[in-house]
Amino acid sequence: MLLLPRALGVGLFAALAACTSSIKTETVEAPLASGSDTCNAAPYEKMVGQRVTVLNDADLPKDARVLFPGAAVTEEFIGNRLNITIGTDDTIKDVYCG
Repeated sequence: MLLLPRALGVGLFAALAACTSSIKTETVEAPLASGSDTCNAAPYEKMVGQRVTVLNDADLPKDARVLFPGAAVTEEFIGNRLNITIGTDDTIKDVYCG
């Protein structure tokens, strides 16, 4: 008698496993064309090499990120987001979109 419920359970498990989808989806963003400035970074590139004190938050887009050494940051790519990287010597090292 105990074999029947166990066999029924195994059969149901196998049937349910066969119903699951094995298709995996992945979101991939298309790469930007070379030289594209989707975040309007060009006006800020002149700040590269200058001290961090030249940055004024009022002049930056509201979603801009100022990235300091050792700071935790998310790695998702957002093409219209301005990123400004600060070096260990408190100078602006890079300005880029993403």
